[in-house]
Amino acid sequence: MVSLSLPQWLELIDSQHDKNIDLSLDRVQSVFARLFEKKKFPVITVGGTNGKGSTAAMLESIYTSAGLKTGLFTSPHILKFNERVRIARADVNDEKIVKAFESIENIRGDITLTYFEYSFLCAYSIFVEESVDVAILEVGLGGRFDAVNVVDADCAVLTQIGIDHVDFLGSDRESIGFEKAGIFRGGDSVAVCGDPNPPRSVEETAEQVAVKLFILGRDFRFFKGLRDWQYVSPSGRKINLNYPQMLGAHQVQNAATAITVVDLMSEKLPTGLGAIRDGILKAHQPARFEVVGLNPLVIIDVAHNVDAVTCMVDQLRSAPFDGKTVAIFGVMRDKDFKTIITNTKSIFDSWYLCNLPVERAASADEIAGEFEKMGLSNWRTIGSIPEAFELALAEVGPDDRIVAFGSFHVVSAMKSVVGKTN
Repeated sequence: MVSLSLPQWLELIDSQHDKNIDLSLDRVQSVFARLFEKKKFPVITVGGTNGKGSTAAMLESIYTSAGLKTGLFTSPHILKFNERVRIARADVNDEKIVKAFESIENIRGDITLTYFEYSFLCAYSIFVEESVDVAILEVGLGGRFDAVNVVDADCAVLTQIGIDHVDFLGSDRESIGFEKAGIFRGGDSVAVCGDPNPPRSVEETAEQVAVKLFILGRDFRFFKGLRDWQYVSPSGRKINLNYPQMLGAHQVQNAATAITVVDLMSEKLPTGLGAIRDGILKAHQPARFEVVGLNPLVIIDVAHNVDAVTCMVDQLRSAPFDGKTVAIFGVMRDKDFKTIITNTKSIFDSWYLCNLPVERAASADEIAGEFEKMGLSNWRTIGSIPEAFELALAEVGPDDRIVAFGSFHVVSAMKSVVGKTN
């Protein structure tokens, strides 16, 4: 076939399958089996509702600091597709991605794949080509029927479990926990849960597949101090560590989860204490309460469900602030944005409610409807994120702050414009 550029490939894979989300494994499993003979490196699969991206980033950072060649698959991307596939903490280039896409296209036959399935197969192909020492795979949606689950994880990780994607995963934590625990495997694999109060379905699934499950608060712990924090491993080993650079009180919880994975995987992936200290300190995950501008303070956060937004609000309240706080907000229609607004309305002095350029997004007018029902008047509907940012800058002073949140599409647009106008 004619050689395509990466943008052309992305356009092709976006239109190939008749559904954007198709939770099933048969199609991607068939293509995976044609592409790869057997697993060639340890695999850590990271699922959960909130914190999975940060936990995966910490694992990548620790193992890279230990001198291991890491492969990280994560999603979605913020500015460019290359962010989804990383080797040793660096995004791969267009050439490697295109080569992987060509390999998939040459072997898939008449099997159609979703954008995410194509992305996963692309990442795994590159990990095989690069002979990584460990692959860290972030689940896209759920777990049981997510594309990454075609690989048997040596260690399956669940972070905080909350209510999200109810149309696909169920409307309660038990149903969601069952779907997410679908990444557990038996045999000599292990499982780690960073939620101190997991749904019973998570423990039941672990029992059914006969995997040893390590739960935060029961099998491993952490204690916060004024200047540092202490991690206690399943064996009782205690380590004092500096706080992660990633902002948010919940990042210590993610760090403890990542260290437990490293501890349990130490025979397959030897890692020293120095690498753990260095890795936790250097780990970075963009758009998680990320400061992208000063005077005024500009913060972006992908928080798009109630639990994630609650963490964002806690972080905003943790630092004394006397100025005005302005929200730039856009959200998908299937999110509980009524509760999100209820839980954040006391934080923001004014809101810019934005349309997002995707079909799944709630319109600014739909969001405004919830404000009207609550009797709130401190909002304004705006056509786009760039326009909202321009108006917000005109409204605030150097001692105020702007917080853009609600969707990856919000932070992506903010990343594109903030450097040009601030």
